[in-house]
Amino acid sequence: MIRRGQAWVTQFRRVAKVSEGMAAQHIRQLYKSKAIPRMLYGLLPMPLEIKRQRQRDAARLCTLPDTHPLFQQLQRAARYPRLTRHISPLHNLLHEFGLKPNRMETRKPVRFDAQWDPGLTTCIWTDEDTTVEACENDTADLQFFTDGSGYKGGIGASAVMYWDGEEMDVLRYRLGDTLHHEVYEGECVGLILALHMLSEQDDVRKVSIWVDSTAAIQPTTLHHIFGIIPPVPRRDDDDDQ
Repeated sequence: MIRRGQAWVTQFRRVAKVSEGMAAQHIRQLYKSKAIPRMLYGLLPMPLEIKRQRQRDAARLCTLPDTHPLFQQLQRAARYPRLTRHISPLHNLLHEFGLKPNRMETRKPVRFDAQWDPGLTTCIWTDEDTTVEACENDTADLQFFTDGSGYKGGIGASAVMYWDGEEMDVLRYRLGDTLHHEVYEGECVGLILALHMLSEQDDVRKVSIWVDSTAAIQPTTLHHIFGIIPPVPRRDDDDDQ
């Protein structure tokens, strides 16, 4: 909105030049009839816009950590929302929108530190022949083949599970249209589908997951994917693969 307003003000400065511009009364009329509606287009009525901003700021205050200087005042305002004297803006905000800081859900942005090791062996082959040979020589008990792709304006993902060379299960998921999703997301969701099927299996000693996207198996992506599912307890080091 600020950028839009600055653009309109710049245009009116050009039109309102003293030597070659329009008369002041015409500029004022044009500004009220054209510039102001265009600058404020898409906004709510002012009372609703103010209420929306107040609610958003109140919700942000409820997420402050206990090390923030306002944390104690916020907790005090939440405990006594109906004071009749010495009412602060915090009391008004929490009482108006019925917010309770102690009931806010806390979620960690990162579940694992930068040195976290998932205990997996990642292999990236550069040519098709080597990849096919490695797949044929794979001795894992369970094999998963995942993929994500776009088709007819949509993005989807799938995962196929093989047990001793026999297809056992398939999962498919449609993320949405290509305006809001990318093929890369589909590749990552395919890995999540494979991990979901793996979590339902018992007595598995060796697993391999095959995916045709190099970006989807980079360490940064693995952090994101393994942060979605709960950590799986590890077995003995000799059994991990």
